[in-house]
Amino acid sequence: MLRIGLLGASRIAPLAVLEPCLDLPGVEVVAVAARDFDRAKAYAAQYEIPHAESSYTALLARDDVDLVYNALPVPLHERWTVSALAAGKHVLLEKPSALNAIQARRMVDSAILSRRRLIEGFHYRYHPLFARILEIVASGELGVIGEAKAAIDVPVPFRPGEIRWDPEMGGGALMDLGCYPVHWLRTICGPFTVCSSKIELAPTGVDQSVDTELLFASGTRGTLGCSMVPHDRGRTTTLRLIGDRGELFVRNPITPQTGHELRWRTDGEWRHETSVMTTSYFHQLAAVEVAMANGTPLPTEGDDIVDNLAAIEAIYRCGGYRP
Repeated sequence: MLRIGLLGASRIAPLAVLEPCLDLPGVEVVAVAARDFDRAKAYAAQYEIPHAESSYTALLARDDVDLVYNALPVPLHERWTVSALAAGKHVLLEKPSALNAIQARRMVDSAILSRRRLIEGFHYRYHPLFARILEIVASGELGVIGEAKAAIDVPVPFRPGEIRWDPEMGGGALMDLGCYPVHWLRTICGPFTVCSSKIELAPTGVDQSVDTELLFASGTRGTLGCSMVPHDRGRTTTLRLIGDRGELFVRNPITPQTGHELRWRTDGEWRHETSVMTTSYFHQLAAVEVAMANGTPLPTEGDDIVDNLAAIEAIYRCGGYRP
């Protein structure tokens, strides 16, 4: 049995952990901690979590917690992730992992030192849709990938307490949203050099949109756009790969369970495929359960955590912005 403790009574935990647990008999949430003990108790009652703790330290001291889910605000990630690892707990860490690559490296090194697992929560990476994308690319049917284009446009309202508009809380379009397409492109095409980066700042001081041009070590050219500017057109997340023998298009590779599209062609005629509609969070937690049991390496741990933040920082530097 994989026993999980929640650091923070967060809005994302029901989607990321509590709901998937219902379909994973070998996983259970045993405790939640929050700075406000009344909030922790109310959260535990709402989601039928057996125990509530009045502090994060108390949760880490529990001997019935194997893995901690850290969905605290980004500035608190390093402190409580390192503390959890030192307490002998594995950690599933919400993205983005840290404020910068230096913090990410310290956390990864702490995991190595403690002989515990630190996994970043890029849940999309575990869904069969993305596995199918990688399978098509690896088959060679698209030929040599010459262009890779990724975009994410999710309007984020200006409202009190919205941390994505707060530079002190690790906000910004690239950190909160663009971390996904950065990860897609790195996973598919490998490391890249930033050729250009146009960054538009919001009045609060965070980046509200970023458009960048990339050159991958393989010779592939890439573009990446992300925006959180408020509008009423809905959200868009797309990935397009153009090879010398074919091309591939994906709509919504992040959360395929809410609707997605996968089409690709090599002979002028599009082939359409549909993946399973189980949630990306379910597949992530299922993969974590297996990894905890048999030591299977996961694609969103180790150097991958550091490298994704380093890539984000390179985009910021090229655009003359320092968060």
